[in-house]
Amino acid sequence: MDSIENRFYRALRQEKIDRKSMLVFSDWLQKRGDPRGEIISLTLAIDSGGSKNLETLHLLLAQRLKENKKKIFNLPKDLSKSITMNWKFGFMTRITVHSKKGLNALEKIMVPAQINPLYHLNLSGLKLVDLPEWIGQLGGLSVLNLNNNHLDTIPEWIGNLSQLTELRLWKNKLTEIPEAIQNLHQLTRLDLDNNKCTEIPEWIENLDQLSGLYLSGNLLSIIPTSIGNLSLLKGLHLVANNISVIPESIKNLKQLTWLRLDDNEITTIPESIGNLSQLTVLSLRNNKLSALPNSLKDKFELADQN
Repeated sequence: MDSIENRFYRALRQEKIDRKSMLVFSDWLQKRGDPRGEIISLTLAIDSGGSKNLETLHLLLAQRLKENKKKIFNLPKDLSKSITMNWKFGFMTRITVHSKKGLNALEKIMVPAQINPLYHLNLSGLKLVDLPEWIGQLGGLSVLNLNNNHLDTIPEWIGNLSQLTELRLWKNKLTEIPEAIQNLHQLTRLDLDNNKCTEIPEWIENLDQLSGLYLSGNLLSIIPTSIGNLSLLKGLHLVANNISVIPESIKNLKQLTWLRLDDNEITTIPESIGNLSQLTVLSLRNNKLSALPNSLKDKFELADQN
């Protein structure tokens, strides 16, 4: 993929597009006969407000957008309530599927190469037991929402989604954190609340961009020492597990602001946890603590944590 195209798609995903970049990409597309180049040009002309023919430009833009959508993704009218699509400058950026009927139809007409830079795919609440393989071809995907399904395994191809920053798997039936996830080095949020995972693997440290880790409502008994290597972690949510010990390495999480450990079996807390200067929320209700470390007594009341 051309570097100009890469830069534009990346900016589109991050919603940080300046006028100069848009003009460059518009010209690049028009030279290649891509109608989306004209769509960008028309959008810029309208936004500038300098034209005397704004009404004509609006009508022309609407026509070009309609033609472009039909060319890229001609969705049957009877599926309009089953699939929601969001577009920007003639590019499809988000898809939300509301029913299995919609997903089946999507699978038949989906051509991954035609829908770059799709960056958000929402398949939550569809009661899925497995995942369509075409998802593994969406190399530009940033957010994959698979919440509230019936997944007990995740395919290996999940590791190919190298641009993924958020993976949401809340309320499924997973018994382990899929090993392929360790290849997602851009991941900032991993949500596995309300599954049946029995351990956090040591390789969790490989997710070095992670800022939020959600594993409440699982069957965890141990927090691995390697958790302390997640230097950018701000939120750690481990409510309602079977955890009895907090590792000393947690003192290394200098960016941690939220630590939720309610409803576990914890009896003691490392004194060094008091060195976490960014920690503003420490929740320890329904554990087996008899006292807080001296380093925490000035910041948190034990009565509020049990």
